[in-house]
Amino acid sequence: MKDAVFRLLAISISVLMVTILIIFGLNWLGSQQKFAPLDHPLLNNDPHYFIATQESISNQKSLKYEQIIPLVYLTTDRDSWYITDHNFKEKKQDFDSYLQQNPLSKVALFVNSRINLGALVKSLFDSNLQENVLIFANEQKIIIELKKMAPRWLYSANPSQKMRLKVMDSFWIGSLSQYDFDFIVINPQEKEVLNNRLVNELQKRFKKIIYQTENIPKEFPSYIDGVLFL
Repeated sequence: MKDAVFRLLAISISVLMVTILIIFGLNWLGSQQKFAPLDHPLLNNDPHYFIATQESISNQKSLKYEQIIPLVYLTTDRDSWYITDHNFKEKKQDFDSYLQQNPLSKVALFVNSRINLGALVKSLFDSNLQENVLIFANEQKIIIELKKMAPRWLYSANPSQKMRLKVMDSFWIGSLSQYDFDFIVINPQEKEVLNNRLVNELQKRFKKIIYQTENIPKEFPSYIDGVLFL
């Protein structure tokens, strides 16, 4: 009986040691990968990003207009795109009318619908926004479809991607995760996700880290590339 227990214990320890070696080996392989920055005007020219809705812009007196990337929430109704509130309940303005009244050199969009995405892309392309567009979306399918039509836009990590990063990093294999996004937004509740290991991995892959807050920080932590005001 004792021999069986010792054999079982020895097997368990052996499996644990092999698992640890595999994890460290995979982590080492991932750490050897090399990456190059994406050549993009929004990634190359802006040292810090200030993304804000029209309502929150008025609260940031110290910011100049040209420093701000306006944030617009979008949804659809009968195949047409409308500006809405952050809860996607109140339709405020037809998006095409907004673009005509507000010539933009860059914009951030939170897209809440998969309906008629082609029309959204066309409206922005017609406004000479083939590149300087940041996209937020909770649904991965929205990101996938938009990337096919507008590959030069920049895309944020959605909730499922952030969860995947957190899980893989907890197993010390964050270097093997897919970083199929251009920037990641961290809100105050998610600050613990950004440990040094993950920050280093994001920076190695030239991914921008945006912090969600209500006010401009007195000073930026070295790893923060911008702020999202809500």
